[in-house]
Amino acid sequence: MKPFYSIAVCTLLLLSSCQQSFYVADKVNSPGFKKAGEAKLDLSARPQTSYQDGAHFSYSADAAYAPINHLGIIASYRVLNNKVNREAYAPAAFFATKYRYAKYNGQRGDIGAGYFTRIGRKAKYEAYAGYGNGTLKADISYDSTFSPKPSQAYTTSYNRFFIQSAVGMSNNYFSIMGGCRYTLHKYYNFKATDPTLKNPLIPNSTQDFTKESFGFVEPYFEVQVGYKYVKFNYQIGFPFQANGPSLAGVHGAPYMSFGILMHYDPGFFLPKKLVRRK
Repeated sequence: MKPFYSIAVCTLLLLSSCQQSFYVADKVNSPGFKKAGEAKLDLSARPQTSYQDGAHFSYSADAAYAPINHLGIIASYRVLNNKVNREAYAPAAFFATKYRYAKYNGQRGDIGAGYFTRIGRKAKYEAYAGYGNGTLKADISYDSTFSPKPSQAYTTSYNRFFIQSAVGMSNNYFSIMGGCRYTLHKYYNFKATDPTLKNPLIPNSTQDFTKESFGFVEPYFEVQVGYKYVKFNYQIGFPFQANGPSLAGVHGAPYMSFGILMHYDPGFFLPKKLVRRK
């Protein structure tokens, strides 16, 4: 098992070192329901870079419920927790490169609804749409060596609309889901110590990013392993900006998350003969 853990750790470090800065992709709430009455609660963590006093993880909570057959309701809460990015902002001088550090914090809530159905006994399909609203705060500092600059900061609010679809299959021990989400972001209420801070968010441009909309395509794949009521889950996604002016730091870098899923299904408590009939 040691080679497996070594590969997992290396993958974790690689993915967390190349995540986006301004737009930070996060996991897709993909419940994978099969019938009415199911409910799921997913608590997960997303690895991230950790320069200076940055944190190693940000956190998410996803809930979902199927009140009737073919109708699912989803809700999510995301916390962006002290994510620190480092970038060079001036050529090396006397063998010392100057760095700028941006520490990001924020939160967002999403809600949505959609359709799900079975494909045979084990396969499943789903499609959801929804809305989210959140805030983002950045604290920017500079190396003090060679002409120090004062610290800067900005905050912005944003809303987003999303649509997603996925297919998969599952049993009592194992589940896989794969699909794609499209999100459309709109930023507003930008406040900064220096108003010109909004300009670098669209590289090589002086346009106001709060007057633009930004679309992202996010293919993803999720695996769940456990038994009935509790499963461990792992999701990986590959976000790309699809439309709007190119935002700084959005390069299609993959993200990953892992956590624990709690699952309620009325069928868990029925005699096996009745479950087979259903």
